[in-house]
Amino acid sequence: MDRRKTLITAMLLATITACAGKDGAAGPTGPQGAQGPQGVAGLPGPAGANGSANRLTVTGVAGSSGTVGVSLGAAVGMDPSRPPQMACYLANLPQNGTWLAVAGTPTTTSGPWCGLSFNSGGFVAGMFNVPAGWTAAFVVSY
Repeated sequence: MDRRKTLITAMLLATITACAGKDGAAGPTGPQGAQGPQGVAGLPGPAGANGSANRLTVTGVAGSSGTVGVSLGAAVGMDPSRPPQMACYLANLPQNGTWLAVAGTPTTTSGPWCGLSFNSGGFVAGMFNVPAGWTAAFVVSY
């Protein structure tokens, strides 16, 4: 019977101590903890509105030197570290509408190629190894 009494007493004691009184006032705020690890990246946002770029197309006809150089003017930019985008084309008879795309890096020592240079405060478009009399076109976006 002693064992039963002890068990009942323990149960009563546990029940009585489980009842809590009214909460007291909150204590002061503790110090700021260390920052946690970086979370997972979120989904990408929606595409922005279509931008608008200015476009300039200039042409020149190659002489006997096989070189065409055209100044692009101040509108395309005055910062040599920020060149405009440029595409180069070549045509024997431009009025027929057939233009050949020209790479910016020479693929052979004799084939045409094009590039940009910054001279006297402005960009110059150039095409080299062009057959005499052919038309070079430069399409510039800025």
